[in-house]
Amino acid sequence: MEFTTEFIEANKLSAEQVTALAEAINDHEAELKKSYDGKANADAEGIIEGAVKSTLEITGIGREQGEKYAEYLKRVGPLYITGKLESAKRELESKKAELDEAIKTGKPDAMLQKNYDAMKERFDVLQAKEADFDRIKEADYENKYNELFQSHTTAQISGAFNSVKPAFPDSVNKYEAQAKWNEFVSKVKEKYNVEIDKDGIGRAIDKENKHKTYKLSDLVEKDKEIMSLKTGRQQLGLGGDPDVKLVDVKDVPFKVPENATPQQRNDAIREYLTKVLKLNKISSEYAAKFTEYNKLLLQRTA
Repeated sequence: MEFTTEFIEANKLSAEQVTALAEAINDHEAELKKSYDGKANADAEGIIEGAVKSTLEITGIGREQGEKYAEYLKRVGPLYITGKLESAKRELESKKAELDEAIKTGKPDAMLQKNYDAMKERFDVLQAKEADFDRIKEADYENKYNELFQSHTTAQISGAFNSVKPAFPDSVNKYEAQAKWNEFVSKVKEKYNVEIDKDGIGRAIDKENKHKTYKLSDLVEKDKEIMSLKTGRQQLGLGGDPDVKLVDVKDVPFKVPENATPQQRNDAIREYLTKVLKLNKISSEYAAKFTEYNKLLLQRTA
């Protein structure tokens, strides 16, 4: 969390007090978010397990070992309606017709009547199950479940990445660090399927060979860009001059040399736009951002 200059001045806060307050508030917010995420995951898992349990009770078709919930629901619907239920209905309808004819054309004995009553009871049970399953289909539970499952999975994967994200030192530009981290996450997702194992550890599974699996934490340790940020960077002036002091400027997301020359100012802006934001120099966005930051830096020295 960042405090405005007006707030700091009005409350006469020192730089140390501002830092301490910001860290305390950020830690508190992180703990709150962690507890909310945990509750949301627990609630989602409860709903998912309840939906699968209800489907099992209605259809009598169990989930295969290792079968994911979404795959199970997708398989059970057609199998139950077009398979088991329809087959049983046809069989009972045929027997009902035979018994109806026997009762109509002859004198039914006690055994025939007993069989007829038992058949009617079984037929009524099947019709009730069919009605229950129709209600499930009409309520679109499968799509709702898939949406919930996808949201739950996305939250788990996001949590897995956050759990292995390094704490970058203050010497690293936070915007550059976030851009590099987002780039790392994209690269991993492009090459691997990310899952959470039974121990709650994030793992990357090669899309071309599922037997190649890696811990997310190991992939972080092997990434040179992330590791270079994790170790921090010596605060040097542009060109690597250790005698140049770099300073922060309000609303500018990168440091610039104190009392920067026009060339140093331009170099600092250009480096941020091309290396951090990765903007094309001939794009309209590059021109607009360059003008914006240049104006802010000029106002500081005016």
